Amino acid sequence: DGDEQENDDNEDDDNNNHGDEDEQAQAQEEDAEKNDDDEEEEEEQENPTVLEHLRVQATAMVSNILSSAMDQISLTATE
Repeated sequence: DGDEQENDDNEDDDNNNHGDEDEQAQAQEEDAEKNDDDEEEEEEQENPTVLEHLRVQATAMVSNILSSAMDQISLTATE
């Protein structure tokens, strides 16, 4: 009976160790994500001209899409 209890204790220890490994892996992933976010923020601060150009392009694209959609609606309504 004592051996069975000892085996159960060992299994619990194994399960606890896996939990620690999972927590460590999760912590490493979170650190990596934070570093990626920091790098993105640095890039944004270093390239405000590029970002502004991208914003202008995105605005133009959205404007063109909306304009085309409105034209299509008008054509459909007149048919």
